[in-house]
Amino acid sequence: MKYLMCIILFASFTCKGGISVVNGLSHEHQNAQLTGSIKVKNEGTKTERVSLYLQDLVPNCDGSVVYQEPSGQQWIFLDKDFIELGAGEEVEVKYSLVPFKERETSQWQVVMVEAEDPIATDHQGGVQINSKVRYAIQIVLHAGAYQAPEVGFHEVKLNSKETISVTLKNHGSYMTFVNLKLEVLTEEGKIVKVFEGNKRRIYPGYCTTFTIPVDDIPAGKYAGVLVADNGKDLYGSHLLLEL
Repeated sequence: MKYLMCIILFASFTCKGGISVVNGLSHEHQNAQLTGSIKVKNEGTKTERVSLYLQDLVPNCDGSVVYQEPSGQQWIFLDKDFIELGAGEEVEVKYSLVPFKERETSQWQVVMVEAEDPIATDHQGGVQINSKVRYAIQIVLHAGAYQAPEVGFHEVKLNSKETISVTLKNHGSYMTFVNLKLEVLTEEGKIVKVFEGNKRRIYPGYCTTFTIPVDDIPAGKYAGVLVADNGKDLYGSHLLLEL
């Protein structure tokens, strides 16, 4: 028997299931705010059994996102690791946080909220595949006095003249959110495209990648101006494009 996991990380609902997390999929805390909660609701008509456990989140600079067993000192403590919810019932799971001593940085992990029963069953080639839903709740603690980190352009790549991949890296000690803007100009300086991406989270030492479509721009040579904005500082880069 195989299981297909649907991990919900950045959106409220990516696949349908019997449970939902009703108070957000990311929680940020400062030094003085060391407690929080995760509210889980049974949206279905039958009893749901739900497990909660910690995992590390590793957003690599090659674009892959890895979930793995926690490493290092435990700092998130859940008051429940298993709950049972009747139809329509909502349960609050509380947690407490312990900052790392003598370290000024952003700490982060995810709390996995996983329904035990599959939401769908399929048979393919004699193999039974059960689809299960799992929510990844990002917990972030900013220990010490927060400082907006430096953001750098880790890689900029043109993919088959259809998209541009821009990978930004966080060179600081704290998590940040960043917006990316690209202006594409002709050799005469006329703007032919402006792209503004949605705000993305970048953890210390790790990356996020924006993918910008350029297949709607006529073939030719262009200049590009990239601007990354972390809310405090602007970081720019110039490009030469041949489409």
